[in-house]
Amino acid sequence: MRLVSFSVDNYRSITKTENIPTSDFTVLIGQNNEGKSNLLSALVTAMKIIGLHAQGESDEGDISNERPYLWTRDFPLHLQKSKSKKLTEFRVEFLLIESEIEEFKSEIGVSLNGYLPISVTVDKDNEATFRVVKSGKNMASLEKKSAKIADFIGRRLAINYIPTIRTEEQSSQIIQRMLSREMAKLDDDKDYKKCIELINKKQAEILKNLSKNLTSSVNAFLPQVKSIEITSKPGAQSRAIRNVPTIFVDDGTRTNIRRKGDGIKSVIALSLFQQIDARDGMFTILAIEEPESHLHPGAIHSLRDILQNMSSEKQIFVTTHCPSLVNRDDIESNIIVRANRAQAAKKLSEIREVLGVVPADNLVNASLALLVEGADDKIILDAYFKKNSPVIQTAIRNGSLIIDPAGGASKIPYKASLVTSEICSVHVFLDGDAEGILARDKALEQGTVKIAQTNMVSIKGMPHAEFEDMLDVGSYINEFIDEYGIDLRRTEFKDTKKKWSDRVRSCFEAATKPWSDRIESKVKIFVAEIVAEKIENGIQVLHVHRGKPLIELVTALENRLKK
Repeated sequence: MRLVSFSVDNYRSITKTENIPTSDFTVLIGQNNEGKSNLLSALVTAMKIIGLHAQGESDEGDISNERPYLWTRDFPLHLQKSKSKKLTEFRVEFLLIESEIEEFKSEIGVSLNGYLPISVTVDKDNEATFRVVKSGKNMASLEKKSAKIADFIGRRLAINYIPTIRTEEQSSQIIQRMLSREMAKLDDDKDYKKCIELINKKQAEILKNLSKNLTSSVNAFLPQVKSIEITSKPGAQSRAIRNVPTIFVDDGTRTNIRRKGDGIKSVIALSLFQQIDARDGMFTILAIEEPESHLHPGAIHSLRDILQNMSSEKQIFVTTHCPSLVNRDDIESNIIVRANRAQAAKKLSEIREVLGVVPADNLVNASLALLVEGADDKIILDAYFKKNSPVIQTAIRNGSLIIDPAGGASKIPYKASLVTSEICSVHVFLDGDAEGILARDKALEQGTVKIAQTNMVSIKGMPHAEFEDMLDVGSYINEFIDEYGIDLRRTEFKDTKKKWSDRVRSCFEAATKPWSDRIESKVKIFVAEIVAEKIENGIQVLHVHRGKPLIELVTALENRLKK
């Protein structure tokens, strides 16, 4: 079961929203005081009210002793003094998998087409009304079974809310919940009842494992943190450990979390929430306010990857001002909140405008940027894509894909960070030499690219390879002789343990010709222009055994553009 759409009317600053589509990773974006937080809060409130309805309870409160909804707090202030009979209304729509459709029919006695739309209205007395928004002869039956339906949802879907301010108290509360759940598993353990020493041993193992897992999570954000240690006062009582967690952070100095700064407290709270699992058989919605708060840029990239990975198992909702957290792979999963109204984004330019991102001229319309090392690579790729990939050529023509030379492999990581900050997806194509591999690994470490966003010139039998190694030398050899007076069929060019530019340099030096970085650049541009012209004329230019990296690049780009 997953949430597929959500909307709310008359909640705090929000008077009305459109039917907002939701995905595995939904990003709520907008400037300050536009309603992002209230929209996220509305979702959390709706789910909590459904949970209370399932339990047959009024809106009296939850485990935090706070009411999910209070009319004086949550109904729009400017409407509270009016004579209007407007109510707060939350509308949520769930998509059930096939087995859940059968279970719903068995438990509720009504057949669904897979969608379960729910409306929750709350009046001035904080009384909530729950109903299924469906037409047909089964409506009366559904109205009478609202508590059962709410229970059906509540047993399959849980929501966890992470506010903007994340303190050590929150971390301690989360650990208490985690410990309580884990320690409860020991209650029926026969050995546990017989031997107090076994209790202590099992408790120690749980604390050790929790500390290890938390260390791993936090280290993804803050590499300097050596360890996170969760301890508890020793004691024989089986439940005492569940209530007294203490967190120590070792980032060079082992210190109680209470004495650490907001950045570390925030990261630890986020990492703990990452590890919270719903009860067996339940799916979790994780709602997070500004997860980038207190994090440095490198950690934000890591956070983005972690959240996107989590979205395969949990449904993620975040509010943010940060371009790096925008969902570039699914534009409509970014919900623009403006003037207390919300709607799905339709194009990147809308998102950039809201976040105040001013892209470079060549990125204005682009949704994907292919970063290459040099201008010579771009010249050949432009011609090759035009002739061999209608999908890529169309994207280049309409501006949604650009090929952007970085001016060298070492500049790729920085260039990738600039592109992502301008809300554009990135793909890199690098030479398979030492410089290219180093640049790729640095970009991966910084989190500006993922492995799926990289392709390399990797050629079997060639430990170091670059773009020109994929080309058939016969496609430009005659022009090369005319221009430089060097025949590349000479012995020096046949040493495939060296990359193309090193072999050409050896030929120049053997022929007593000058060679420098500037000459190398001119030679590469010359070859690229010859090869591009041959491609346009339909002449085969790829080496019969070495052209696979370029073919793989085409496949990778086409797959990304088709999403």
